[in-house]
This record gives sequence, structure tokens and C-alpha cells, in this order.
Amino acid sequence: MVVVDIGEIPGNSAVQISFLAQVSSSLAAAVSEISNQGMVSSDGEIDIPTDNPETPVLDDPTESPLVFDANYYAPQIFLQKPLPTPTPTATATPTMTPTPTETPTPTPTDFPTATVTPTPVVGDVACPADGCNVTGLAHPKQLAYHSGQNAVYITSNGSDELFKLDADSNEVLVRVPTGDGPWPLVIDEARNRIYVANYTSGDVWIYDATTLQVIHTITIGSGATGMAFLPALDAVAVAIHSSGNVAIIQNMTLVDTLSSTGGGPFGITAVTDHNLFVVVNRDSGNARVLYHDATRWRNDGPSITPGPGMDRVVPFTAVYQSTGRRLYIQYVVADGRWFVDAYRMSDVDRFYITREAQIQVGNSGASSDAQVGGMGIAANAVTSRVFVANNFDGTVSIINSETNRVFATLPMGTDPFGLAVDTVHSQCLFAALRNVNRFAKLTLLAAAAAEDGGKGG
Repeated sequence: MVVVDIGEIPGNSAVQISFLAQVSSSLAAAVSEISNQGMVSSDGEIDIPTDNPETPVLDDPTESPLVFDANYYAPQIFLQKPLPTPTPTATATPTMTPTPTETPTPTPTDFPTATVTPTPVVGDVACPADGCNVTGLAHPKQLAYHSGQNAVYITSNGSDELFKLDADSNEVLVRVPTGDGPWPLVIDEARNRIYVANYTSGDVWIYDATTLQVIHTITIGSGATGMAFLPALDAVAVAIHSSGNVAIIQNMTLVDTLSSTGGGPFGITAVTDHNLFVVVNRDSGNARVLYHDATRWRNDGPSITPGPGMDRVVPFTAVYQSTGRRLYIQYVVADGRWFVDAYRMSDVDRFYITREAQIQVGNSGASSDAQVGGMGIAANAVTSRVFVANNFDGTVSIINSETNRVFATLPMGTDPFGLAVDTVHSQCLFAALRNVNRFAKLTLLAAAAAEDGGKGG
């Protein structure tokens, strides 16, 4: 039990309390989060429960995701209740924006019907060295893996479609239309939703992950290149390169549009341990932390400058490796070399970010080249590995996030652009081979063998 004396505070004011807790080593492996809630006692008033500031629900406990590789977690509880005054006690008001009214689901005639193929034969099938052929796939941009469906979802930018592939057999399960120019996508596994941002038509389409029927559409403006998702807040952030903004979607509703505070936001990642977004500004050479302060979204978090001291740094995207609480930002410099900078995120202070290493990776082209890559980076939270697609080399660099060193560079087919990782079923790394319209798959066992083979050298 933690007991804190907060003294006297004025009526209707707020007090935020945080503490550091050590997790018992005997905790069951099945436990994925820890719930905390306090009770506030005062003279002449009944006990008042504390509130989780990150949800719109009043008087609810703070539920902290538990990362077993970390020894500590830092829950926050929040009190915003009127304390006793001579006048009647006022009714407490939620500190967050109320949950918007749910938009009705469009009728089936609003969107084309999904094309469904028979369920393929079960069994993990390898792709050939040049990737698996996917009929109809055209200029694939990004892909994502859904463990509950054991499926890979790919945006087909050239045909304006979303493909759902069986992750074992590589066969197409469903393909459906999207808006114009689909590019980034994210998966909300808990709510079984797929979010696809369409670069040209300037909207986000939300699909049921099982059927790929459209649930809802949201207009955000054209130029979407990056997307990230925070499950605890049901929040999706979309980097909009052309306008310099980041659109924030919560509960399938556009709740805010923030400046990225830099030029040309391109990639974005979610720091799930602290419920932050980090948007990467390609044109101005920096990244910015976006966060929710219990009342609204803000863009005045720390600014991060990768490659300090190097000439003409152009960052593209980022990924968060939750196992070691590390942020990785991928960029190219003036002489054409590509790097990934590693940053350590504090366990307690969400704004305390320390640069740890600069890691050279393979070639993804010049920043001015129309075929430049720089958007293929993924993290495996189970094995502490980070994967970087080198599309001009046709390879993937594999980083050990415990040492921040590349331990293997493996073939990945022609022009690997987007990456996704399966850590549950087949333990595979997937890639969208952009200019050859194919799909590649690399077993993580091969990556592990490459690491073992390099230990003696």
C-alpha cells in the first residue's frame, strides 16, 4: 500500500500522483497488466476513488501494461474531485473529451463488396527467393500482421485495394477496394479493426478485420504517409506529409489535427509504454513527441534530432522496441549512407529520452530518388530485434536491441519497402516488394541462425 498526504487543495482542483513499483518475480506469466486505484479520504467527506487520466471513464483504475523484461512500471493516478467547502459539493466533470456519438455503419451499397477466395490449406509455405506471387497486387506500400487472424494485410497502392493473406499459405483470403492511393495501415487487434489511410483521396477507411467490410470513413486531408496506434487510448495518429499535420483519431472519430512542428512529417510510431506518438519530420530533419495531457492532445513534447553533427540528415520513419524501451529513427545523410539512431526511453519520465547509439544499415537510396525506401522498419518485442529494410540492396538488416549492433544482413527480395513481424504463429518477417508486386517471407529462425553463426567472428 502507498499512502500519500496531499495536504489541503482548493475545491475543483487537480492533483496527479505517480509512483514507482517493483514487480514481484513470482507474478504469473499470464498477467499482462496491473491495475491500481487509490481512495482519497478527507474530513467531512466520503472516500473518493482516484481516476485514470488516460480514459474518458470517471473513477476508473489505472491499468498499466506489464512488460516482463522491465523490473519496474510507473502507474499514474489522478484526482479531480471537489474537496469539502461550505457550499454544496459540485458534480465532478470528466477531464477528457467525452466519447463522441458513434457514427452509423454505412449501408452495403456505399462500398463495393469484398472479393473472397476459399480458405487455403493450412501449413506454413515458404516463399521463393524472389518472393511469392500475389495475383492483382500492384505497387504494395505497407503491410501489417494480425495475430488473432494469423493474417497479413497489404495496401495495394497501384490498384486501390486492401489484401488479406493467410500468413501460413500466403494465399489471398479477401481483397477489397480502398480509397485512392492507399499507403499506411494499422491494426487494432482488440477491436478487430483495420485502419487504412489513402494518400490521394485524403481519408481513412476503417474495416472489420475478419470480413474487410467497411465500418466507417474519416476525412483527414491528402498526403498520408505514416500511421501509428495506441491501444490503451484507442488512438490512431496519421502523419500527413503535404499539410505538415498529424491527424488524431479516437473511437473512430477525428478528435484533433496538430502541427508536427516541423517540415514534411513522414513516418510515425507509438510509444506504448508511455502512450506517446513520435512523428518524424523528413523535410526539417527532426522528430517530435506528441502526447495527451488528460484534457487534450499536445505537440510541445521533446524534439529529437537524429544524426547530430552529420551533414544534411533526412529522417524517414521510426519504430519503438518495447522490450528494451528503445526508440529507433531511420535516416540518410548527404553522402548516401543510411543509419538508425537508438534512443533509450525512461522507465518513469516519459519525456526523458537519451541517445545511445548510431547504427549503420544498408542502402535505401538517395532522399531525392523517386524509388527511395526508408519506410521499412519493424520491431519484435519477443526477441528484442529490430528489422530495417534496405530496398536498394534487396536485404534486411537485423539489429540486436540489447547491444544496438547489426548482427545479420539477409536477402529479402527486390525492393523490400514495408515490413511486418509475426511473433506468435510462424515467427516470420514479412515484406512488401514494392516494384515487383510480390510478397516476401523470412523465417525468424533463419535470423537466429545467422546470429549464432556470427558469434564466433
